[in-house]
Amino acid sequence: MPIDSPTEEQLLSLIRSLKDLEEKIHPKNTFNIFSIFGLETNEIRHSRFLAFLLSPYEHHGLGSEFLRTFLMSCLNEHPNPPISRLQIALADLDGARVYCERNRFDISIEIPKISENQTLLLVIENKIYSTERRNQLSDYRKYVQEHYHNFLFMGCYLTPYGIDGSDSEWAPLSYYQIIENLKGILSTRQVPGYSKNIINDYIRILEEKIVTSTELVEACKRIYAENRNAFNLVLEHGYASTLTTAFDLFQDALRTTPHNVEIKRCSTKSRLISFLPQSWEEAKNFPRADDQRWHNEVPLVMWFSLSEDKLFFVLEVGPFKPIDSQDTLKIRTDFIENVRKELNDSNNRKIKDTYTRIISKSKRLKQDENAQDLSDLMLQLWKETEDKIGKISDKISNFQCNRTATS
Repeated sequence: MPIDSPTEEQLLSLIRSLKDLEEKIHPKNTFNIFSIFGLETNEIRHSRFLAFLLSPYEHHGLGSEFLRTFLMSCLNEHPNPPISRLQIALADLDGARVYCERNRFDISIEIPKISENQTLLLVIENKIYSTERRNQLSDYRKYVQEHYHNFLFMGCYLTPYGIDGSDSEWAPLSYYQIIENLKGILSTRQVPGYSKNIINDYIRILEEKIVTSTELVEACKRIYAENRNAFNLVLEHGYASTLTTAFDLFQDALRTTPHNVEIKRCSTKSRLISFLPQSWEEAKNFPRADDQRWHNEVPLVMWFSLSEDKLFFVLEVGPFKPIDSQDTLKIRTDFIENVRKELNDSNNRKIKDTYTRIISKSKRLKQDENAQDLSDLMLQLWKETEDKIGKISDKISNFQCNRTATS
């Protein structure tokens, strides 16, 4: 059956826009050293390269500047920093010793004479697609306290989007901050050409494979706005992966449950699908999301993601959009504290204005899981958390805040 002319033109326009975007992201006749060796999402390789850049004595041309900006970023996010930013600003970091995979730590850094002749031990736990094991961060902290009792300890939990870990003595840090720090250094410091090229390759890999660059997000928004009808056709009739097929089965199963839950898919990636209940979008009194730092209108999201051996289910609260002249952080903090109280969650981590994880569960995968198997696991994870999700939904539906402007 031939395609009608308006539909054909819409699809051709979409193809042209995507080709232009592809050329900007992956220009012809260029290569990336990290892609050549297949290092894009390998956590161990990322940790080793980061350790290389953090070492003041390596021949990368950054000196100790990247280490200093990294420490400053950790202190900015740490709920109980063991040292001050002034101490870091004044510290001689050239004597720092950087280790990879020592004592099970992804990266550990010893910085001598940081405070009254004490040595700071910075431990970095790097997670890209995996999540921490049960009590992993607290176990690492206790190990340091037992075996390095004369050291000051500071933990950094490094993830693509800076999510909180399970232990309050770790600073959550995102790969966005890594990118920002490296770009800032390259723009102000004379770095040898060979080193600058490799670091720029690394930044591009982070923006393409680990996080999403702001420029790419804006380009995608523009292309979608200009080609909305063609996108809808592709989504309706295009290829469905095992994960998306499993999610469709899961979505259908929820419709048949006693609660008749209707969920809306927000985004789909190769190993991740985000979604939220339709009722959350319809809650008129609930604050909207800060669209500069969040991809949905509602500042909460759930997702399923696949690692090599697990299916993860996560519910996270994102940044709230400012409401008039009110204290948006306080409104968000009060909401999260009320949710934690309702769920009997003893998590006492400091609540920031960005991302706060409320639920995180996983199921181990068997070999050769098909779409139905994955859908069954999704349904199991949902049923195990359904009571909590219901309580959160009630908080959203009944949300009220004081709209009196602050002085």
